Amino acid sequence: MRSSSPVLLPAKKLPPEYTNEDDVGEEDAIAAKHDDILEEVDQGNFKDLGETGGRERFESKWGEYLRHADKDQNTLLHTIMNNGPSGNANKRATKKRYRKLLMLYLIRNYPALLSLSNNNEETAIEMAIRRVEFHAEYTEEMVESASAKCILKLLQGGTSLHILIEKVPRVVQFVLDKYKEAQAETKELDRKPFQRPDSDGNTPLHIAAKYSSSKEGLKEQASLVKCLIHLCKDALHHYNKQNLSPYLYRQTTLTEVDTKPTSPAIIKPVPKRDEEDAKEQKEICMSLKYWSMRYFYDRPDMIKKALFTSRSR
Repeated sequence: MRSSSPVLLPAKKLPPEYTNEDDVGEEDAIAAKHDDILEEVDQGNFKDLGETGGRERFESKWGEYLRHADKDQNTLLHTIMNNGPSGNANKRATKKRYRKLLMLYLIRNYPALLSLSNNNEETAIEMAIRRVEFHAEYTEEMVESASAKCILKLLQGGTSLHILIEKVPRVVQFVLDKYKEAQAETKELDRKPFQRPDSDGNTPLHIAAKYSSSKEGLKEQASLVKCLIHLCKDALHHYNKQNLSPYLYRQTTLTEVDTKPTSPAIIKPVPKRDEEDAKEQKEICMSLKYWSMRYFYDRPDMIKKALFTSRSR
């Protein structure tokens, strides 16, 4: 049975049940308790956390500390994301499986933890995304459990959307839907997250448009490109540090096709799957090209700017 969760609060303003006041002990005592919890979980003492008996046993022993933040305002979720399991590959894989059970337990029973920021103004979700190469599975689960307000905060700063598009594309459509839901009451959608450049000057649309030789998720990529275009058409004419728009960026990332003649004796029919892939690849290019041209039609004032930019390349 889920325990009730408090109202989501702004960063660094924790509700009473999430504080680290004197009734819990010294300031660093909470951090020590969090480490003790992870140690027991890593040892497999709560591998039955997905069952009723295991949840009751875990809550009875550690429930008092699950709602508390340490002196740096790190919750137990922050601690999980910040400290990877130790040991050889097999041990790390086992510990990671046990930690995933703990993470799922926390986000399902204490969902407010997802929206709490530490002293670095970083939520556990942001920490997971920043270290997504280690926490791809955690990231997916946490993002899909986040509220619309939590997603709104996630996209208000940084380049989390860029990283999700590149590393965990499966959750991006969910994120975009939640973002629109969070701003449903506003007159106009805040489009800044879709124009925000990363360190290379790439917007989320640049990242989504990038050519990939992988055949997985091509249909989703095509849908995502279209969605980002409709959310913010201005991103079509944001140029990165290479002076490339999303369309031109895709063109430069296309792999060169081997045009060497093939002997008739070894010519093979093109598999249907490859034809479908080619269709999706073409659709991505055409979407970018069409809307780039349509943008100029609707915004003639941008033609001069674009011409100037192209000449400066």
